[in-house]
Amino acid sequence: MRILIIFLLFINLFGLQKVSLQLDWKYQFQFAGYITAKEKGYYKDVGLDVELLENKNNDIINKVVSRKVTFGIGDSTRLILAKLEGKPVKLVASFFKRSVLVIIARPGIYSLKDLEGKKLMALNKDIGPFFKIFKEKHIDINKIHFVQTTFDIKPFVEKKVDAFVGYITDEPYELDKLGIKYHIFNPADYGSFEVQQELFISDYITKTDPVMVANFVEASKKGWIYALNHKREIATLIYNKYSKRKSIEALIDEANKLDAIIQEHIFPIGSINKASIKTQMKYLAKLNHKQIDVDKILNNYIFEFQNPLH
Repeated sequence: MRILIIFLLFINLFGLQKVSLQLDWKYQFQFAGYITAKEKGYYKDVGLDVELLENKNNDIINKVVSRKVTFGIGDSTRLILAKLEGKPVKLVASFFKRSVLVIIARPGIYSLKDLEGKKLMALNKDIGPFFKIFKEKHIDINKIHFVQTTFDIKPFVEKKVDAFVGYITDEPYELDKLGIKYHIFNPADYGSFEVQQELFISDYITKTDPVMVANFVEASKKGWIYALNHKREIATLIYNKYSKRKSIEALIDEANKLDAIIQEHIFPIGSINKASIKTQMKYLAKLNHKQIDVDKILNNYIFEFQNPLH
């Protein structure tokens, strides 16, 4: 109690600490936990003034490592590869327990190999869980014509691209509403269980300000719990205050699909599955011909702090 009183006095005297979170997409329900934590004052309660930044490019890891932003959201493959390359990234929470990233293609594209010679809309050539699948299937990524994403389905609808990287919780709803036929390539069908919504930060900040990191994580968890239990309220909030890119009903549909992705009834919100990360780390190290001490790297990869102030 004494520590809490001192902490609250510090906030009153010196104001809120400004931190930023770089999202990996545009504002929608997949970021509802962070939006809720900001709008409901959960971040403020622990002394934080949080700026939520929409994604404009895919350089999130370098932004976090260089401390241009405080926190970032990424996928497990990119983050583990960054760690294997020696980049000082630290995983602080994991909110999705299944992959949501898929490739959505036109009927007639029956296999990933069929993407060669076709136009694929994505953020860049580093397409998350399909990185290792393409290697395993001997798909020449240089034969795929990459088109920079517009963060919507319009190029696919207008037949300007043959396929695009999207979210299974999101774009299929819009395509179904338009009556557009499509085929989904899901990484899980190829034995890949990469996940998204990995919340990470630089090693430097976990060492210099671990209390802030722990409090941010706890406030974010609280935000997710509220959002999942008040879907229409938060969908309406996102639509009215953050983005009208998607209708309220589309946001609610996304929210309902996230139940199966977050699996709150099985896993604690934001919990980190060390065994799964270790398996993925071993596989990616082997795939990239790296000899590593997995346990040593794993211990240095996951942030653990047991005593947030609130």
